[in-house]
Amino acid sequence: MTAQRRGFQAVVLGTGAADGIPQPFCDCTTCTDARRQGYSRFGGGVLIDDTLLIDAPSSTSAAAARAGVDLRGVRVIAVTHAHHDHWDPAILLHRQWILDRGEPLPPLTLIGPPTVLETARGWLPPGSDVTLVPAVAGATHEVAGMRLRVVPSTHGRTVVGRVSDPWADEAVLFEVRGGDASLLYAADTGLPDDTLLAAVTGAGYDTVLLELTFGNHPGVGPLPTPGHLAHDTFCETLAMLRRVGAVTENTDVIAVHLGHHNPPQSQLSRDLASWGARLVDDGTVLEVGTGRRRARCRLVTGGARSGKSRYAERIAQAGDRPVTYIATGYPASPDDAEWAARIELHRHRRPASWRTVESADPAATITATPDGGTVIVDCLTLWLTRLVDDVAGWTDPIAAESAVEDALGTFTDALRTALERDVEILLVTNEVGSGVVPDHAAGRLFRDLLGTVNATLARECDTTVLLVAGQPLELERNRHVDLG
Repeated sequence: MTAQRRGFQAVVLGTGAADGIPQPFCDCTTCTDARRQGYSRFGGGVLIDDTLLIDAPSSTSAAAARAGVDLRGVRVIAVTHAHHDHWDPAILLHRQWILDRGEPLPPLTLIGPPTVLETARGWLPPGSDVTLVPAVAGATHEVAGMRLRVVPSTHGRTVVGRVSDPWADEAVLFEVRGGDASLLYAADTGLPDDTLLAAVTGAGYDTVLLELTFGNHPGVGPLPTPGHLAHDTFCETLAMLRRVGAVTENTDVIAVHLGHHNPPQSQLSRDLASWGARLVDDGTVLEVGTGRRRARCRLVTGGARSGKSRYAERIAQAGDRPVTYIATGYPASPDDAEWAARIELHRHRRPASWRTVESADPAATITATPDGGTVIVDCLTLWLTRLVDDVAGWTDPIAAESAVEDALGTFTDALRTALERDVEILLVTNEVGSGVVPDHAAGRLFRDLLGTVNATLARECDTTVLLVAGQPLELERNRHVDLG
């Protein structure tokens, strides 16, 4: 019998950057959408097992109230740096007022960079029960059965000609481990340097809260700075963390410290999903260490030119694994210039490091893929076409149906075996059957067979994504639909 994993609870009090979403003086697309949809993001830090508070800006009290939690049990406040959206020393006075009424609270330790500790001293009375501890990169602190480790940050990076920010220069990140669970709080930071990467190599975090202050949303505020992440550097940071084993297939990556430079929430959520990350709302409760993992088998479907192949390729590139691309269509023919041009377009788009296999038997290639690899099958539609061709099934529906049934059995067996060996799989297909009924019997047969193929393989996948006009829509998963 497998022992149950022991984890801890993390309440994400706030997910917004310094000026929040919506920014009160802004009418950009993102801020306008937030007001229209009725959502907001503000700072607030993270509360872990009611005893450890990471970052405490002025919005912490309101954030805790919205989340339905109090801070009476907090024994340690760990602050990354002294910027106002991470630290407001007035929280120490608010706590002292409760002690002055004679109500008991546990002694408090404040861990932070020099400026954080310096500002704290002015808010503490003589004989205070608050212990001030410098946050030194590499140091480990015990917190109610958990271990808090200080990790270096690159928030202090500047560009040539720009004056450095001493508070940003002091910034650190925090790693929390408790039971079998682990979390990295990475806000604020820029692209990792060698020192940061060395500190997290092999960490294999269950959860990573990674800042995404700037997006790709033009015309809003200042340009991204090296001490924060934008969409391109967020993806680059994820790739670096994956290479050193800090982020794994099982890591729940959550974007935090979100500014209105990002696109509206619905678009940002889709972007993050394609990178292997996600959004959560302010006040979200995370059960860290419960084994949430990234989907390792996806069915990507859509109409012609909907962007399904590009979407699958993007997922594979984000994963930083060796990729095998299975092209199931007929080879290029000098008699069909259009088909040859489409094949060449796909070849040109694929990275040179990918291995391409042209095969009508994707199951065999999936089975032969080494552990830890990624396979793209592009696409099931062409695989089905060749399968029916091989048995002359266009005029013999019984032969076609029998061939498809046998091939699907082999295919699903290959998928299940590969997933047990940690092979990530992306299946690209076409969505048919929603339009005009085909005039010819062969067309109707193909429509029905592809519908069966898609529905059968979707049940084997963790996720099914429908591409509409280039926009990915994740479909609700249900393994119990009657396909009869």
